[in-house]
Amino acid sequence: MLRARLGFTGEIRAVGDVLVDMLPPLERTGFDAVALRRDQSVDAAERALGFFAGHYQRDAVERRPLFARPAGEAVRAAEFLQEGASI
Repeated sequence: MLRARLGFTGEIRAVGDVLVDMLPPLERTGFDAVALRRDQSVDAAERALGFFAGHYQRDAVERRPLFARPAGEAVRAAEFLQEGASI
């Protein structure tokens, strides 16, 4: 809402007990920086951000829901369902 409605362009950073599994929802809701808790791995954080190939709902990253995107942009179902299997 800060970006879409109010035109905020600055950094939105999550601090405190930020865990790796929180990164995907933080990114989807508009956070663009985090300070991970000391015991969290940057490698695991990067894997967590790539865990899902796409989402059905719109969010701060992708403004259009999956059904409203052109077919060429939509993630293929097989890739969508298999993404993250390597974590």
